Amino acid sequence: MNDKSKIILFLQFLLVTLLFSSCSMLKNFSNAVAMKDCKYSFNKVSNVEIAGFSSDTQFSFLDIAKITALLNGKAESIPLSMNIVLDVENPNEKDAGFEKMDYILNIDEVDLLSGQLSEPFFVSASSKSQLPINLSVDLLTLLRGESKEPVLKIVKNLLGIGDEESNVQLKIRPTIRAGQREIQATNYIPINFVVGGQKK
Repeated sequence: MNDKSKIILFLQFLLVTLLFSSCSMLKNFSNAVAMKDCKYSFNKVSNVEIAGFSSDTQFSFLDIAKITALLNGKAESIPLSMNIVLDVENPNEKDAGFEKMDYILNIDEVDLLSGQLSEPFFVSASSKSQLPINLSVDLLTLLRGESKEPVLKIVKNLLGIGDEESNVQLKIRPTIRAGQREIQATNYIPINFVVGGQKK
């Protein structure tokens, strides 16, 4: 193979590579646009675990007493973890998805924690899927200042003993990948829901 043939072959390879790259970028961009138009709604809170006590069945009276004692005592740590599950409905004729997603959890108008979901998410065109977001935090870091009352109220509601509703807002901001670039949505998408509250 002469030099001219090698150059032509290289240029053909380069053109095919660029075409595949462009198609991938366009697909990712299309997914991001479709993701923006999806409808988000609260489904449930699941897998709640507080200081090693789990809601797999239901918090027992003894569990509640021990957790309450920890909240009012001098514990060194009170870890809380839970899943907030969202329903994501894609009304578009195109698939939707993201590479990762930032989130902020707001309870009773107080931003309590933020983080990032690093697993990609995908929902097919004209279909619905569930998006679980695992949250974890040490409650002791939140039991101070303006966050104390909202935290105590949401914990009571998660335990099933709260008599006042907790107004929760989960704000999400997806990021997509276009080639080597990551493109983040300009604004957060708010999802509002209520947890707990028992009629007196």
